[in-house]
Amino acid sequence: MKGVGLFADSGRGAPGVCSMYGNPIYLGPYLMILFAWIVVPISENCGKSFAANPGKSTTSRAARENAEQLIPYAKLDETAKKKIKSVVNWHSVFRRLPVEVNQCDPDLYLFLLKHPEVIVNIWDVMGISNVKMDRIDDRSFKATDGAGTTCVAETLYQGSTTHVVYAEGEYVGPVFKRPISARCVLLLKSNFMQTAEGKVYVTNRLDAFVRMDKMGAELVAKIVHPLVGNVADHNFRETAAFLGRLSEVSATKPEGMARLVARLEDIDESTRSEFSRLTFQVAKRMMQRRALPSKEASFARRAKVIRTSAQ
Repeated sequence: MKGVGLFADSGRGAPGVCSMYGNPIYLGPYLMILFAWIVVPISENCGKSFAANPGKSTTSRAARENAEQLIPYAKLDETAKKKIKSVVNWHSVFRRLPVEVNQCDPDLYLFLLKHPEVIVNIWDVMGISNVKMDRIDDRSFKATDGAGTTCVAETLYQGSTTHVVYAEGEYVGPVFKRPISARCVLLLKSNFMQTAEGKVYVTNRLDAFVRMDKMGAELVAKIVHPLVGNVADHNFRETAAFLGRLSEVSATKPEGMARLVARLEDIDESTRSEFSRLTFQVAKRMMQRRALPSKEASFARRAKVIRTSAQ
């Protein structure tokens, strides 16, 4: 597959965490936490504050309270507030995942957050994912991991540095005697930094609140949480790295990326066209940086931090 070849030298494919009865589970940016807490810990193959420990996950009270304060309630309608509080105020599990930093074009990054179906379609073209995703409307979608878990997710808020997602999911399969259901609120904080060389890096931090049903909550307390934390961290790390890899390939192998975009058949034409335009712009900016005269290049090498106010 030509699409697979684009990523062959990176040592990475789509984020793969563990396998459930021989079926790989690959989870998208919004699905990974909910799926991980419900499904991944049962696989037989799975066995402090942001400022103080940015590279470590935490379930501390201080981190949880900080996450609650960062939810942009003032910019949400009453329906959205009710959904969030139904999880946050009665959560079974909270986890602040490790901060991830990857080189990635900001416009492409924000587009992929808004359109996770593009990532899922790429994984499908590469033949490395069982995840299926269907758009319900501009802000919500339904997805399944192919191993018994279904999820309906809705983006309640989307800004340049803040994304809030609400999801409801259920697992039905041989692992449990009855279905396991859960609700989840994800708070993603992002910042962008440009180095003296003109490279742009995205810093990501994800806070997850999960509310399980009664049986699920008991399972979390006794078994699941100690096991699933590292799996969720790994999923987040691999997904962030994959977005960075897409940006790199767009910049360095535009012809190959164009061929890959043409093979995406599970997204609508307007989304595919916008994705194509953005990948072309990434390549164009790369060529422009390489062609800068020495005087302009000297100016461009000045360190510049791009930070917008939290939204």
